[in-house]
Amino acid sequence: MTSIQLFYSRDCPGDILRANTLQALDHLGINAEMRTAETVPEQIGAPLPALAIDGKIVVSGVEPSVREL
Repeated sequence: MTSIQLFYSRDCPGDILRANTLQALDHLGINAEMRTAETVPEQIGAPLPALAIDGKIVVSGVEPSVREL
């Protein structure tokens, strides 16, 4: 099973990224475990919000559209 992690902070909550990721997964028919974690950029080495798939950060500092995801 694919593991999705969403990293956010109070300043960068990532609400749009989370919603768009869920929609993209639904459109693709992918059943993935999604976890969220409040953190600071220094902990993950990337700007927030950030999205990791199977432990690899694939999106950071932006909230791409469903199509882009």
